[in-house]
Amino acid sequence: MEIIKSSVSDLLRFVMRSGDIDNSFYSREDRLQQGIAVHQRIQQDYGPDYQKEVTLEDTTEYKEILFQIRGRVDGLFISKDKVLLDEIKSTTRNMEELEDLDIHWAQVKCYGYFYAKKKSLKKVNCQLTYCHVETQEIKKITQEFKFQELEDFYLDLLERYLDFSKEIIEFSEIRKDSIEKLPFPFYNYRKGQRKMAVSIYNSIKSSKNILLEAPTGIGKTMSALFSAIKSIPEGITEKIFYATAKTTIREAAMDAVLLLVEKNLRVKVVSLTSKENICINDEVKCNPRDCPYAKGHFDRVNNCLVDMYKKEDLFFQDIIEYYAKEYQVCPFELQLDLSDYSDIIIGDYNYLFNPISYLRRIMDEQRGGLVLLVDEAHNLADRSLDMYSKTLEASQIIAMQKLFRFDPEGEETFRSLYQLSHEIQKTERAKTVEDRPSYKIVEELEILRRQLEIFLLEKKEDSRYNEVLEFYFEILQFLKILEYFNDSFKIVIEKREEDTYYHLICLDASRLIKSQIDKARSTVFFSATLKPLKFYSELFGLDDYYYGHLPSPFNPDHLAIGILPLSVRYKDRKLLMSVYQEIVKKFVDNNKNSIIFFPSYSFLYEILKGLDKNPSFHIQERNMNIKEREEFILRFQEEKGVKGFCVLGGSFAEGVDLAGEFLEEVCIFSVGLPGISIRKDLQREYYNKKGKDGFRYTSIYPGMNRISQSAGRVIRSNTDKGKILLVDNRFTQMPYISLLPDHWNQAKILNMVSLDSFLKGENYVNKKRV
Repeated sequence: MEIIKSSVSDLLRFVMRSGDIDNSFYSREDRLQQGIAVHQRIQQDYGPDYQKEVTLEDTTEYKEILFQIRGRVDGLFISKDKVLLDEIKSTTRNMEELEDLDIHWAQVKCYGYFYAKKKSLKKVNCQLTYCHVETQEIKKITQEFKFQELEDFYLDLLERYLDFSKEIIEFSEIRKDSIEKLPFPFYNYRKGQRKMAVSIYNSIKSSKNILLEAPTGIGKTMSALFSAIKSIPEGITEKIFYATAKTTIREAAMDAVLLLVEKNLRVKVVSLTSKENICINDEVKCNPRDCPYAKGHFDRVNNCLVDMYKKEDLFFQDIIEYYAKEYQVCPFELQLDLSDYSDIIIGDYNYLFNPISYLRRIMDEQRGGLVLLVDEAHNLADRSLDMYSKTLEASQIIAMQKLFRFDPEGEETFRSLYQLSHEIQKTERAKTVEDRPSYKIVEELEILRRQLEIFLLEKKEDSRYNEVLEFYFEILQFLKILEYFNDSFKIVIEKREEDTYYHLICLDASRLIKSQIDKARSTVFFSATLKPLKFYSELFGLDDYYYGHLPSPFNPDHLAIGILPLSVRYKDRKLLMSVYQEIVKKFVDNNKNSIIFFPSYSFLYEILKGLDKNPSFHIQERNMNIKEREEFILRFQEEKGVKGFCVLGGSFAEGVDLAGEFLEEVCIFSVGLPGISIRKDLQREYYNKKGKDGFRYTSIYPGMNRISQSAGRVIRSNTDKGKILLVDNRFTQMPYISLLPDHWNQAKILNMVSLDSFLKGENYVNKKRV
């Protein structure tokens, strides 16, 4: 018999929804900010007969399909004379308006049916418990349901889900058959590629996490995807999320999928695009007043969804936009719905790890067969710190004050804004570090949040609405991140440039990353540069995991590596700038495509001052958009003798595939140590207190990772040949030497005289290995 597996939330999301998208502020139930605290407080008030967070599941045969549906009820109360299933909802709505929320009743009635069926009960009590987040008023609405009426209700849900279920089942057979017959898409595995693929498959099968360092060019993307896909027919993997740090890496994953599709693979794949990039309006305004796609979206989206599922396998941006226009639905929300029914999701780290925007429908709904593939995993450490950090600026708050200054109805809001700005600015020191947030500031933020909500509920036509809404979400994000505050956070108050900044800074996100990956069956972290493995395992919160290091698949004779042991320390740069400029002149004086990486934009600009302008020079600028970055790369593919001037750790230091003569030489100045910052200083102190080497954890390890990534742009295939020139005397010292890739063991020490021979490809003066 055919099987459909789903969650209660997925089922109801498909069957019950209707109406508009309205992301202007409205009074929503289950608001994340107060939801958890409300649940916990109410659950604690019940006695010992109350069980909280009870997982319930049901298997029902309906019209020759076996529906396996599961979910988790907030509370189960069992006494001598009755059974009660309780769903808790936080709300800001008028308590008198809550009787008609059908989707809430649908949820608790599903749980009631599951429990009554399992226990052979003739009737069961279902309860909705609403708690007003402002007044703390609690309202309980209880109904007694006979088993038969719960069964009738549930079977009606399945009936409304039936046609789409048949489409899902029909495709599941096609998918299974195609995967079982799927060959590896290339004639041969590259050296180490098969080992990587097998390691990933075994880790998934064993429900273990794995940390893999695999050199550039080994074919990591294909190995990871192929292995995970092959585990689907085994019944151990239900959904794959391929997480990427940058757009270029996401595109590489999409290209790998296309290669497999050429080998007759049939899977449903969605690539997630940010709201700003996929919106088909001139301006992102997600409400029925400003967007025709938002108005009535939920009335039309199911027809669109089913049509796409029948006709398409690859839900990429152009396809999503086409159907969104055809059915007049929001493309951003459509792609999120498609993720429910896709076998593979490709998207940014944010969809997994960001506390504000992670994909709850994927991560929180108990999917036992979820596999996470985290590409270029070395990026996750810093990205996660950014996700769990937030800054409030006094100038933002003062700007809001001005909006409410002469509003008689906004007098209390003005006073709260004034009080908040006063609390933030009252320190006299340039920088103040605190172990915990000020109780007074948190209190003022909560008061202000509530006042702004009233404004946003009642003043939708006000000219200030959009500005207030944007500021409200800044406050809400700050408060949300505060929920995760622990000893790995600091508060920093900084006075700078006539403004005061109230920083909430995360120093170590390992526990937060772990809490997310624990929701998956297996997580595969892989990158060309994960040295040392122990360091990265700690950053990702891994305690019990597989690990592996794979050798470079390429002929070491194809790569010439030279080290010019010249100081590039900040204190020596002014004195040696003319020497650096001479090195660059030598490096670019040929007709080969080259990239030179510098430790900062200021260093790059100083170098350019000593060089004659040249049409072959192509310079990375700050804040380049996607089109500008694509044009930058295109020049290397279309022209000869292009000289790229780039910054370490920037857009072109990784995820860029320039094979063959597209890129033949790379020069790197410095060992890539990150710049000075408040966070780095606090992190160094944090790790030192934990018995670690804080300077290595915060500077040396991330810096040398940048070096390996930047240099990895040169050799991308078996036929590639190229040169890497490293300029910094620290490359000849410990611990930097030990952190260079293993296949760089033929690096040669150079001087200014032998540099010419190195660049011309002649014999080296010094044959010794570094």
